Amino acid sequence: MRPYIMCHMVMSMNGLVTGDFLWTKESEIASSIYFSLHREYRKNGFDGFVCGRTTMEESFTKGSSWNLESTPNLEALEENQKPFYAVAFDPKGKLGWEKNFISDEDPGYDKCRILEVLSEQVNKQYVEYLKKHQIPFIVSGKDFINVENSLEQMYEKFGIRKLLLEGGSVVNGHFFKANVVDEISLVIVPQVAFGGKPLFAEGTLANFELVKLKQESGCIVCQYRKRV
Repeated sequence: MRPYIMCHMVMSMNGLVTGDFLWTKESEIASSIYFSLHREYRKNGFDGFVCGRTTMEESFTKGSSWNLESTPNLEALEENQKPFYAVAFDPKGKLGWEKNFISDEDPGYDKCRILEVLSEQVNKQYVEYLKKHQIPFIVSGKDFINVENSLEQMYEKFGIRKLLLEGGSVVNGHFFKANVVDEISLVIVPQVAFGGKPLFAEGTLANFELVKLKQESGCIVCQYRKRV
């Protein structure tokens, strides 16, 4: 068994998820819609979100290096509290977390419990660092993370049933290639962009059906479900 996966992203009209367009007024509006949807998904049954190392670093660790001698800032879960996980696909173990949770101004990301997903290439000292910081982890795959196996472990060990896939392009591509993307939620910025990365860096042909479509503040908000 594995979690249900929804890929949730902001995208240009021509399918890019990175590039200069992300710093425009139009993209700022799209991002506001995107974060609002994320908060709704969190309230309505999703158990966490997953990003690659680069996205996690840019959004949360801000380039901090890990240090086995650092003093962790720990927070215990309240009794019967169900965690919302920030799942980091970090194959070699590079992310420097100062806490075992994320503190963020946006309630959609605040108090997320960090879950590291590693490959067998990880430095053993990094594993000790995670243990010291009480950050749970999964090891799956020799050279890169085995997507299918890691999802099975999330399901069995952490009770993750529904997961938001929130980029970047490479991690999205690994999930898509593994044929585990069940749904796609997009906020499309009314701009054509160049020089960035696509929604999925790799994958094979797959059929989806449109299940939701609306216009909001000049952006297109749509949802697709995979055809069985």
